[in-house]
Amino acid sequence: LPNLDHRPDTLVWQIEDRALHLLSGGRSQTLAFDALILATGATDRVLPFPGWTLPGVFTLGAAQVALKAQASLIGPRVVFAGTGPLLYLVAWQYVQAGGQVQAVLDTAPPEARRRALPGLLARPAVAAKGAWLLARLALAGVPVRRGVQLQRAEGEGRVSRLHWQQHGRPKSTECDAIGFFLSGSIFLGLSALFSDEQFFAWGWRLPFLASSALVIVGLYVRLTITETPAFQKVQHEDREKVPMVTVFRDHGGTLVAGTLTGITTFVLFYLMTVFTLSWGTTALHFTRDRFLIIQLLGVVCFGLTIPIAALIAERQGRRKTMIWVTAAIGLFGFVLGPLLSAGTIGAVLTLTVGLGLMGMTYGPIGTMLSELFPTAVRYTGSSLTFNLAGIFGASLAPYIAMWLATNYGLPWVGYYLSGSAVLTLAGILATRETKDLDLTC
Repeated sequence: LPNLDHRPDTLVWQIEDRALHLLSGGRSQTLAFDALILATGATDRVLPFPGWTLPGVFTLGAAQVALKAQASLIGPRVVFAGTGPLLYLVAWQYVQAGGQVQAVLDTAPPEARRRALPGLLARPAVAAKGAWLLARLALAGVPVRRGVQLQRAEGEGRVSRLHWQQHGRPKSTECDAIGFFLSGSIFLGLSALFSDEQFFAWGWRLPFLASSALVIVGLYVRLTITETPAFQKVQHEDREKVPMVTVFRDHGGTLVAGTLTGITTFVLFYLMTVFTLSWGTTALHFTRDRFLIIQLLGVVCFGLTIPIAALIAERQGRRKTMIWVTAAIGLFGFVLGPLLSAGTIGAVLTLTVGLGLMGMTYGPIGTMLSELFPTAVRYTGSSLTFNLAGIFGASLAPYIAMWLATNYGLPWVGYYLSGSAVLTLAGILATRETKDLDLTC
């Protein structure tokens, strides 16, 4: 606009006698006005509760400003409480920055969410973004609780615990996640070597930097491995110009069956890792280090059962092996809830059995999915089925499980696993046995 005087990076430090006193570019200035419009932007609406003035209690806006403007977290262990979409956005920003988000406590009553539903459905892009944030928080192992009433904040000198209620049940959360096997072991070691402040400031980055060595190993293996005779034969013939289109056009039924075949593998894995860690360290009151050790025991079983399952599948058939393992996972779902709640021994049994069954599916599933497709589109077909199974089986599993456990009880998480096993059995039964097929055609 030609008559607009734009002054960025300007501080208004006083308003009096129809004049603004400014500080811009290190110089003090005065600007007279006839009329003044104040655009203050969004502001935090704070509802006081006992302990809200303790050091360490911040408004949501202040927490975001600290992260964006100063690149700092308001604390190593943070609870986010309140209402509105900003609650979930800031929580995810803290997760991305390496913070440990203990919980997201949504205080909006159920009737308020029901009233907002028509408006949300009218804006699908906003709804999709919200679902994305919820899924990412669930995958990061962040507990999300709805219908919460804040009770009080406590602490000596600063806040250390927040007391709250959900469905009339009193609860509390300390205020100040996991890889598996190798990374889990390293996190345990780092927890022992460094203080919480050192770990959350920079120590958490070390395992991820060290994992770059695995990328180099993987690249070396891929560049030096010899292609199979079937693929060598295809290289000398006409290739599919757009193999993904060919898979969807000519092998749609196989794609659906393969995706269903892989769903339970992902559901089981994320229940045994992300969900159990979150639930175990909150509802079941395990310490983080103790539950990580239990998970490592389960991962040992996971690693041991992969080659065992591969050998069985090579001898008995991939389809047959997947059928009985999936049936076992379905039965395991009926005891998952009571078993996980049965103290340390129950948690050990849950993780060792669950991740052991995970290994029994992981051994044959790669071979089974790839052998469903002809050589010309085998890589594309198997990649699509595996990734689609991951999207439908993994991305929402921790979120769905947390919602079921919170609203209906832990046994319903097991029923969810059993339901996914039924879908996988349907997918397997729609495929054929590939053990003795000629794969060169």
